[in-house]
Amino acid sequence: MTRQAFEQIFNGTSISYSSGYDKNYLNLGQWIQQKTGSLPKDNYVGPAPVAIVRPLEANIITANYMLHAIDIGNNTHWVFAGISGSAISIYINLYVHHTDTQEFHYKGYIAPSFADVAALTGLRVVRHLHTTGTVAVTTGGAVTGTSTQFNGGGGATPAAGGVAVGARIGFGSTDPNSITTWYNISAISSDTAASLGSTVLPAAIAAGTSYVIEELRVYLTMFSDTTALGGLYVCKGVNFDDFSPQSVSWAKGSTVDNAKNMYFLQDTGNLNTTPMGLGLGTSSNSSTILYVTQFVDAANIQVYKYEGRAALAGTLTAGVSTAAYTLKTGNGALDGDAVLQIGQHLTVASPVSPSGSALFFCAGTRVYRCLESNITSSSTTFISDSMTEVPTGGTATFPVSSMAGIEYSSTANKFLITANDQLAGTKLYSTNYNSIGTALGRIFGADTRQLHSFGADPDVAHYPGTNWAANTIATVNGMAYFCAGDSDTVVNSIMSLPIGADWDYAVGLTSASQNRLIAPVIPMLGGTVARKLYRVSVLSNIMEGSATFGIQNEPFRIAYRQGSAVAGDTESWTYVAHDGDISAATGASDLQFMIEFRLLGNMPIPAKIYGIVVEYEDTYTDSHYEPSATLSDYSSKIFAWRFAEAFGTTVPTLRITIQDDPSNAISWQDNSVSPANGTFEKSIDGGANWTAYNTTDKANEITYIRYTCTGSTGAATKLHATLQQN
Repeated sequence: MTRQAFEQIFNGTSISYSSGYDKNYLNLGQWIQQKTGSLPKDNYVGPAPVAIVRPLEANIITANYMLHAIDIGNNTHWVFAGISGSAISIYINLYVHHTDTQEFHYKGYIAPSFADVAALTGLRVVRHLHTTGTVAVTTGGAVTGTSTQFNGGGGATPAAGGVAVGARIGFGSTDPNSITTWYNISAISSDTAASLGSTVLPAAIAAGTSYVIEELRVYLTMFSDTTALGGLYVCKGVNFDDFSPQSVSWAKGSTVDNAKNMYFLQDTGNLNTTPMGLGLGTSSNSSTILYVTQFVDAANIQVYKYEGRAALAGTLTAGVSTAAYTLKTGNGALDGDAVLQIGQHLTVASPVSPSGSALFFCAGTRVYRCLESNITSSSTTFISDSMTEVPTGGTATFPVSSMAGIEYSSTANKFLITANDQLAGTKLYSTNYNSIGTALGRIFGADTRQLHSFGADPDVAHYPGTNWAANTIATVNGMAYFCAGDSDTVVNSIMSLPIGADWDYAVGLTSASQNRLIAPVIPMLGGTVARKLYRVSVLSNIMEGSATFGIQNEPFRIAYRQGSAVAGDTESWTYVAHDGDISAATGASDLQFMIEFRLLGNMPIPAKIYGIVVEYEDTYTDSHYEPSATLSDYSSKIFAWRFAEAFGTTVPTLRITIQDDPSNAISWQDNSVSPANGTFEKSIDGGANWTAYNTTDKANEITYIRYTCTGSTGAATKLHATLQQN
């Protein structure tokens, strides 16, 4: 046999693993992408690379802080960033992230206005799509609906599921991604009557036409120097086109519900004035559950519950209503933490909370879990349990910090927690929830003190981490967004990272969230070409950035499978050791490789894979031996080989195949352990003396072996022999 190499470059056809599996193509998981470019290094397969956006690239030179993200389909995420602006404004920026190209585009901002200094403590944005019934539209913009519920079924009075003026509408489809022309709604007079204002349509739209109304509702919690103005607010009637570099201001409403205004969703008695964070529960066109944590004192917290879709009509005074307020708990005692941190809170479902969905929040060195079923009026026992910050590896490995914010990724089924303490260190955790005092899952994102600013050297690599500032985090569909929330615009940035592609989470909760690279089958290793497999090597980048600033990317791991597992896409993967050894695999079966990636490491920079190389022995003479014409005697049926390359260990069992030439018909086969048709011998002096064969490795450059045939060769007159590993 001769040692050969088969190179498989990943530049062929790729398919999405979530839409089906085909062994003949590159099968790419949800966040695994194939890239092409003008340079060889730009043609690779790997997790979606890190994308970055900076406030300095926008016209509002103010640091982003609070994040929320929405997946709108078509490989597009809307990333909202809340910032404290001027003395009476909060700015909500909108960045469009195209996840297939990793491009961020700044859309613009809106500016809710307040009567006093405000500090944003929570941000959630809900996108509502309304498609019930059909419409007809005149060229003057009068919309007449059939079975529509523009006012949420409230007739002439807005009800819980009503649309706010300012939403946008498109015609001809119920899919917003199919709409090419949007129109702003300027008035709604009933469930079946709306107006597009001064808009003139090029042609009337016939009755029975499908439509979609898209409305964004922006929920905010904030402090105010005027205590009575702190609490929960909602901006209604927001649409994508409102976000512009010139901005749109949202003044506080009056007595009219569902106007394009900002409303103060006040609790009874106006006591929720020190809100520390905002949690979003279940949401639909008729109901949006919101939880607001209220700082009471150093040892206690309350939770307020609101119905964000409550009808406010008839209860409004100068834009203030208590109709959304549902209940508040009593004081819930914290487990000795001295301070409650400002951060985003959330509601999650059963995968991490077996007893039911729950609200999670951070306070000091603990994460608290509050089952939704326990968040009841006046309850003082709504805190179900807590998770103590035990750093990965224990406190002898890393010091504890002060956990500030928490987010949940349903794709990875993990919590992402930010922790910040200038003395103890800044950390990012990825972890399951546990209330038994065991260590948190993983720490990621090192602090290298690198600035990721607009003016940084173009050859540096950008990566999410803890440089200079604690992060706030938003996750959506396996993508995480990290905002370095510092007031210094040189530090402030937003970065993306496809955490769903991390190798610990690569096998997601659903088939659509699988995040592996599965290579095409290698059919040439089917027994007729490959006798033995040796090693697989992966062609990948070794660092990101220039030689001066280069940072090594995160690692990856490779596995293989064979036989029916290849055809049927069963798991059956065998992971390959660091040395690439695949000698346990067989050359008599089709071979396929799979690669998984680590993302959440010290430097979260995804690896880039260009291809793989498989080393194998072909079906000719083993590469450790060279046929010797001098010591062979074909008339006497003696076949000899020089021992050319040492095995480095005991010589494996050898097999000799005697074939008729030129028909290649096999006359017989024998092996070195129990030969039945001949005799194996060995010489360590160039053939001067022959002794019994043994499995001792090569002794010197004149070590030879020979096989003397004692069996019948039949009618064959010409023979050739092949020496292989058995």
